[in-house]
Amino acid sequence: MKTKYLDVILVVAFLTTVASAFSYTWTQSSSGWGTLSLSADGRIVCACPSTAGKIQISSDWGQTWVIATNAPPGGSLNGGVALSANGSQIVACLYSNVHLVYLSTNYGANWDQTDLPAISPYFSYYRVACSADGTKLVAGAPAGPIYFSTNRGINWTTSSVPHTNWVSFASSGDGTRFVGAANGGRVYFSTNFGADWATNNLPAQSWTSVCISADGQSIGASGTNTYISRNAGTTWATNNFSGQIACSADGSTWMIAASQVYTSNDGGLTWATNLASGNYNGAISADGCEIMVANGFGGGIMTGRVVQHPQLATQTANGSAAISWLLPSTNFVLQQTADLSNPAWTPVATSPTLNFTNLNQQVFVPTNGSNAFFRLTTK
Repeated sequence: MKTKYLDVILVVAFLTTVASAFSYTWTQSSSGWGTLSLSADGRIVCACPSTAGKIQISSDWGQTWVIATNAPPGGSLNGGVALSANGSQIVACLYSNVHLVYLSTNYGANWDQTDLPAISPYFSYYRVACSADGTKLVAGAPAGPIYFSTNRGINWTTSSVPHTNWVSFASSGDGTRFVGAANGGRVYFSTNFGADWATNNLPAQSWTSVCISADGQSIGASGTNTYISRNAGTTWATNNFSGQIACSADGSTWMIAASQVYTSNDGGLTWATNLASGNYNGAISADGCEIMVANGFGGGIMTGRVVQHPQLATQTANGSAAISWLLPSTNFVLQQTADLSNPAWTPVATSPTLNFTNLNQQVFVPTNGSNAFFRLTTK
C-alpha cells in the first residue's frame, strides 16, 4: 500500500513538497444532491435539497449517505446551509410552509428551530454562514436585515446594515470577519462578528456568491464578474467567470462552480476547466484537495480529489514547539524519530488539536535539546 511522507527537521530545516499544478480526479457519489456544505476536512458533507425533501448527510467523504429524518423538509438554494469546521454543527434554512432557520449540534441527528422570524414566499429564504467553531453565525434574507449570533444561535441580534437583497455570506475562521453580498447591490464587510457592516470599492452588480479564507485576507466575490483580493479587500483582481465561489483555508486554491467547474491553485491567477457542461454548485475542503459539486436539480454529486502534499510548520515558545499543518482532507499521522541515519518512526503521543483561527492541526511537544525529526504519513 502506498505511503506518503512529509519530513521536517525540527527548528533546523524543512523538507517541503509543492504541487506544481492541481489535476483533480473526479468520481460520482453514490447519492445526494442539492446545496452543499463541507466540514473543513471534507469528511462531513451536508446536501440540502433545493426542492421538497430531507437533508442528506455523509460522514465518509460522500461515499455513503443517510437521510436526516428528524430534519424539516429542504427548500434552500445556494448559501442556505453551513457547517462548523468539524461538521458537528449545521445551520440551515429549511422550508415547511414558511422558511425558518434550524440548527443541529450533533451531525444532523436532531434539529432545533431558531427564533429568527419566518419568511415567505418559497423563493425568499435565509442565506447563512458560521465560524469554524460554530459559535458565530449570520443570517440574512431578501429585503431584510442581517441577524448575527455570538452564542451558537441561542440569541440573535439585528445588525446595523440596511435591509437589502442578501444572497450570500461567508465567515473567517474565528468569525471576526464576515463578508456578505446583495444581488443588484454591493459587497459588505464586517470586522466585529457581524454587528456592523461597511461596503468598499467593489461596484454594485448582480452578485451571487462570496467566500473568505480562514485568516480573512483572501476574499472572493462572484456576480457578473468575479473579483478576488489577497489583502482583505484593499485591492482586487477580476476575471469574466461567474458562479458559486469558494476558496481553501489559506486562500491558495479556488473554485468557481457554474456551467462548468473552474479551479485555480495559484491564488486565482490561472484557471483550469473541469467536468462537462452542467449546472453546478459546490464546496471545497480547507486544504483545497477535495472539491464536491452537485449538478443541477437531482443531477448527482461529483467529488474531485488531488494527491495531497501538506507542509509542516514549527514555532518554539516557552520550552515547547508547536508543530502545525493545514487540516488535510485525508487522515495523516504525525510521527517522530531521534535519528535519521537509522530512523525508528513512532507516532507522536499527543493528539493534534484544531486551531479554529487558521484551520491548522497543532501538536505541542517539549524541546529538551535533543534532535527531533517529524513527518506526516498516511497509508
